[in-house]
Amino acid sequence: YMGVKLDKEKNNALASYKDVKEGFINADDSKVKVIVIPTNEELMIAMDTEEIVSAL
Repeated sequence: YMGVKLDKEKNNALASYKDVKEGFINADDSKVKVIVIPTNEELMIAMDTEEIVSAL
């Protein structure tokens, strides 16, 4: 789709660093760069909730 090609080895290598490391997982001949960026949505939701509740 849209020229995206993933590299399974790159993806699997980053998967072992779950939620810690970012990196590109596109194949060398992919028309599109694909980057994995770790996030922590649960922490952000908790912090936003604390801020809202503290303001009540």
